[in-house]
Amino acid sequence: MPLSRVPQFREDLAFASIVAGAPVASTDWQRAAAVQNWVAGRGRQVIPTFCPDVPDLEAPSNTYRFALYVLPSYPTIDLVAMVSRSDVVSVLPGVVQTPSPVALSASPRSSYGTTAIQVQLDVAVDVRDEEIHSIAVYEIPRARIEQTASAGGIDTSALGAGQPITIASVDALRDAVADDTFGARVLAAHAVPWSKDGGSTSSTEYATASTSATYAAVVGGSGVPVLARKKRTTDTTRTVKARCYGWVTGATTGQFRVTSSSQGSSSAVSFTNTTPAWSSEITDLLVDCEDLSTATGLQSATWDELTVESRRSAGAGNVYVAGWIVYE
Repeated sequence: MPLSRVPQFREDLAFASIVAGAPVASTDWQRAAAVQNWVAGRGRQVIPTFCPDVPDLEAPSNTYRFALYVLPSYPTIDLVAMVSRSDVVSVLPGVVQTPSPVALSASPRSSYGTTAIQVQLDVAVDVRDEEIHSIAVYEIPRARIEQTASAGGIDTSALGAGQPITIASVDALRDAVADDTFGARVLAAHAVPWSKDGGSTSSTEYATASTSATYAAVVGGSGVPVLARKKRTTDTTRTVKARCYGWVTGATTGQFRVTSSSQGSSSAVSFTNTTPAWSSEITDLLVDCEDLSTATGLQSATWDELTVESRRSAGAGNVYVAGWIVYE
């Protein structure tokens, strides 16, 4: 498969010279293609930085497992988790703990694809109790990308000076603009350990437990500020998606939903699995999108805040939630 080079720096575009009905110079087409390659190959933050809402992780010799759901805007080959952690005894006022990379897998994808990656992050605590200050997941930037729709690479040589610029040579650029997943954001995510022994058995120590028929916020899911991206001029809201990582005991049904402070509640998804797993997808969560005409970027000068909720809707067992994600 032909490869495109990812520029080290982002090109400047003279948008004033790109007007419908007017001729566009080949150098402008090439710059636009270079910007697309830079954006697609740069690597994105696919799990926003969050601080797990848990007490100190206990030593010795415990391996705490976090479930993460990764939806890259452009599928990538390699991912890295950045984890900031410290021994409890070494935490002093004014000390900044530097995040360190943790490889999630040497190759979580064998090839490009559009499906999500369900990965597990293991944090081993061997000698002393530790605090986890932050977790985030990034795509690894690439020097070259494939010239395919799923990879996002564009052939800049086909837009060179001295040759006709045909519709075929700009199709990739047009498709990138029209592709709703391009630039898609993970708006918020949270996870707590669902296992203390590296996944051999589940642990309920950190998960949110519920036996009530009334919805209540799950761990890390109360008052989460979000702004979806604005794609079209008149957009004020955007429909986004959500999943939770949970399980139940016995013949029990759990339910999960997300409520927007501005736009109301999503529909609920149910789960009856007795081993930890990701739920099916909420597809109708409406949230505010950014307002590019204001200095703060906010609609009505206020944040849209999400409440991520669960409940027991049937049965007599327990409902547990150990993670969730909201994404475009």
